Amino acid sequence: MSGSLQEFENSPYFWLFFVIAFPILFLAIWSFVLWITARMSGWHVLARLYPYSGEEALKWQHRGGGGVYRAHLPFAGMRGRLAVGATKTGIIIKPPFILRPFHPAFFLPVDKIVAEEPLTMLSFDFVLLTMQDAPDLRIGILTSAREMAEAARQ
Repeated sequence: MSGSLQEFENSPYFWLFFVIAFPILFLAIWSFVLWITARMSGWHVLARLYPYSGEEALKWQHRGGGGVYRAHLPFAGMRGRLAVGATKTGIIIKPPFILRPFHPAFFLPVDKIVAEEPLTMLSFDFVLLTMQDAPDLRIGILTSAREMAEAARQ
């Protein structure tokens, strides 16, 4: 058995197999991690309840978000440099391009926001938003992004 494996490792087919199999395996693992993250953080719930349907943003603040997580599971969430867009009626949140599989952009109508809690972490000021239809989820955005969204509404 080990002799045939050694022959395969020394053959040109090994490199062909390695060049094809490694990217496929990497993409499969990456997709699985993103799928789990979307489920554990609650991102899939927000994307289903508040789908982004292409509203034109008046202003964008890239790197304006802190993340999405469940209130009872704060350590397991989707955190990162989310882009925050402001419209007259709400806030658009979308992740960086590399994280978009299983994390579609969503639109938070301002009239569905039921709570805003301030939070300071590592000298960054955040606002934790709680939505009417998803009371167990928290959406963290920078205070400056929330102020930008409020200014765009007026």
